[in-house]
Amino acid sequence: MVERQQGAEKLGDAGYGPRLSDEDYEQRLVKLYESLPAMPDRREEEKVRRQELELKIDNRLGSEFPAHLREVLWNIQCDIEKRRLRLAGKYLLKRLFSRGIAKDADGLVNAMVDEYAQVLSKADLERFFDLKEGKRPALPIEIQSPKRK
Repeated sequence: MVERQQGAEKLGDAGYGPRLSDEDYEQRLVKLYESLPAMPDRREEEKVRRQELELKIDNRLGSEFPAHLREVLWNIQCDIEKRRLRLAGKYLLKRLFSRGIAKDADGLVNAMVDEYAQVLSKADLERFFDLKEGKRPALPIEIQSPKRK
C-alpha cells in the first residue's frame, strides 16, 4: 500500500508522488529476503539489492521518483558496494588497528552521502538517509583497543 504521508511538504517533499508506508516497506523487505534461496548466487544477490533500493526510494522519496535518477543511485550503490567489500578485506587485514578502520568506514559513509548529494536535493538527501539537521550518517562500528598480553 502506498500512502501520502501527512506533512510531507515540511520534510522537503519534491513531488515524487505517494510514498510507501514504513509498515509496507518493512513487510516488502522481509518478503524480498525470504524469497532468496539459501545460497543465492551473485546475480540473485544483486537483483535483491536493486529491489531493496527501489523499495527504499519508494518509502523515503516517493513512488514517482524518476527512473533515470533511480539508475544513477543504483550505479552509486554498486560503486559503494565495491568500496565496502574492499573495506571489509582491509578490516580483516588490519584487525589490530581498529581506530583506522572506523575512520575508513566513516569516510565510506561520507563518500556515499556526497555521491547521493550530487543527485538528490538537500531535503531529499536528509529524508533518504533519515538525517537530522546538520548531522551526517555513520556506520555502527565498535572501536576496541587491541588487547595486549
